[in-house]
Amino acid sequence: MKKRIVIVCHQIPKLNHASSTINILKREWELSGFEVGTVLGIRHDITGDVAINHVDLTVTPDPYLDYLKKYPIVINGKVRSISKTSFSKQLLKPDDDHEGKVIIKTNNNCGGASELKLAGRKTWFINRITRNISWARSISLESANYPILESIRSVPSGVWENEHLIVEKFLPEQDNEGNYRLRAWSFLGDRSLHVLTTSNYPVVKGHNILKREILAGKVPDELISYRKQMGIDYGRFDYAIVDGRVVLYDINRTPTTSSKAALLYFHKLKEMAAGIHDFLS
Repeated sequence: MKKRIVIVCHQIPKLNHASSTINILKREWELSGFEVGTVLGIRHDITGDVAINHVDLTVTPDPYLDYLKKYPIVINGKVRSISKTSFSKQLLKPDDDHEGKVIIKTNNNCGGASELKLAGRKTWFINRITRNISWARSISLESANYPILESIRSVPSGVWENEHLIVEKFLPEQDNEGNYRLRAWSFLGDRSLHVLTTSNYPVVKGHNILKREILAGKVPDELISYRKQMGIDYGRFDYAIVDGRVVLYDINRTPTTSSKAALLYFHKLKEMAAGIHDFLS
C-alpha cells in the first residue's frame, strides 16, 4: 500500500504560494510512488502516514497544532512560532549602547504580509523612513526594503512602542567588491540544500540577486543547534557569516523558490525530497 503524505495549509487559499518549495517536493514524492494530498483548513478528515505543518503564518494557530496531532507522524508539528523575537541574537532595546547601523523589521515573517491577508486588510508597505507614517501603528513593512538607519538614535520613538516591529543590529556579510551576501540552508530530515546569493542591495531578495551558487561543505554547528532547539524538521534558515560568526536573519517553515532558482537547484531539491524517508522508515 502506498504511503500517504498530507500537507496541511491554512484555510485561506491566498496564504498558499504557488512558488512554495513544497510544490517541487510534492512532485518528487508523487514520482517516487507516494500519495500526496493537500488540506486547506482543519475541517477535513483525511488520513495519512505523515502530515506536514505548512501553515504560512508566523505563529501556527493552536487549532491547527491540535488538528495535526491526529496524524501518527507530524513534520514541524512542534514549531508554533518563527517570530524574530523567538530566535534573533541581534535584537536591540532603545537604551542599548550600540554604535553602528540598525535595521527595522517586522517581528512577523516576510514583512507581516501573511498576517495582513489573514486579517482581510489591504496590504500596504512602508518603503522609506522619510514617509509621513505612524510607526506606532504600522503592522507591515516591505521585507525587501526594511529601513536601515545610521544609528539606534535615529529610530523613531513609535517603533519602540510597536509590538509588531523590532530593531536589530545591521550586520551584513559583504564580499571584496562591497556586494551583500546571503546564505540559505534549506532542509528536510537529513537532506539539505545550502546556497550563497549575492546582491548589490543590503537586503538580499530574489528580484535583486546578481549571483547564486550552491555551497559545499559542512553547515555551521550553530545552525544545527538552532534547528535542534526549535524542533524544525523542514524549512530554511537565512544567515550570514560576519567576522567569523553566524548571524541568523530569518527562519521559514514554508520556504519559497523562484523559477530561476528552482532550475539551478533542481537536482539538490530532488535530493532534498528524499528526506521524507527519515520520517517514514
